Amino acid sequence: MSTTSITCTVSSSPAGNQPVIVTVSSIGQSNSNILFLYSLHVTSISPSQGSYGGGQSVSVTGDGFNTPSISVTVCGQACQSVTVLSNTQLTCVTPSATYSSSNQACSLTVTVGSLSQSVSYTYQTNSTATVTSVSPTRGGTGGGTTLTITGTNFP
Repeated sequence: MSTTSITCTVSSSPAGNQPVIVTVSSIGQSNSNILFLYSLHVTSISPSQGSYGGGQSVSVTGDGFNTPSISVTVCGQACQSVTVLSNTQLTCVTPSATYSSSNQACSLTVTVGSLSQSVSYTYQTNSTATVTSVSPTRGGTGGGTTLTITGTNFP
């Protein structure tokens, strides 16, 4: 350290610009117009594929998540919900997508302010339950009707 230079190590922070402020005990704080950019990183998601019906909880790992201004999209559609667990982990409940007879690869994108990072996510045909019929097709409002549901890809 000298009168013209300081070396320091920054702590964890949400992604985005933060002011660099030096406090000198005998004279107070420095100007705050110089900014340091904390980068946004997305390193992995799990699982990386799911149903066209959406509703799947996807764990996203990276850095810079701990901010209320975060958004997450899958194939350009907002997640049903986003829960930030820490600066390095969040969960996204996937939105539904228009069903296709083939798999659809797209991006899961995390955005904080003007910073965005994307990873690949795939809507899979064979992971999507499909209802083809229900019997009976009506019943009383009091409940108690037993339904038989026919389709594909049920567990």
